Amino acid sequence: VMVWAFGSFVAVNPKNGDIEHIAETLKPFTEKYVKPKFVEEYKIIIVDKLPVENEEEFVLEEDVCYITPSLNRKLVTKLIGFVLAQSVALERIEESVDRMLERALELLNSTHSILRFKVRSTIRELARVMLTRVELYSDLMLLTKPTLAWESEELEKLYDSLREYFEIDDRFEAVDRQLESIQELSSIVADIMLASRETILEILIILLILVELVLGILF
Repeated sequence: VMVWAFGSFVAVNPKNGDIEHIAETLKPFTEKYVKPKFVEEYKIIIVDKLPVENEEEFVLEEDVCYITPSLNRKLVTKLIGFVLAQSVALERIEESVDRMLERALELLNSTHSILRFKVRSTIRELARVMLTRVELYSDLMLLTKPTLAWESEELEKLYDSLREYFEIDDRFEAVDRQLESIQELSSIVADIMLASRETILEILIILLILVELVLGILF
């Protein structure tokens, strides 16, 4: 079993029930436990002859990686496991960002009613965006090539091919753009809130002055 700090684990040759058992075992060591929801399955098959002609010592096909005996199976397993873990963690973030975007749009739509403004919700949303971007850039290590990939030129090529296969870079950029949009939406809502509160305060001051004038005339 390979476990990463960004919330993913990879089980090699798991049997029925192993995934659930591993998740329960790791539960006490997690800050926020979530039942296994995002799962990737991938096979590594060692062959003397690759299914298609290739200059490399590996061939990637749908859910399968064929490698020749010349490649170190243990290192290949670790490398594939690392990219799989990143892909699963990225999928979790993608779903979370979709929900954040929905909430940001709801906040923006609620600005037509001053009474429905929620400053805390907006601040909380901005905080979520910042934390998610930190996780995206730092915790997932998406922009850093793992040390394992530098073990050999062939492993580096395999790593780059895996990232391309799982569309890691494209997905990363898409999520980052969404987070930027959410941050902009939340900032707009916050600006509208501040402007509206200032307007309300001005109206209240004017009303108080009018009340004092009326009271002065009457009494």
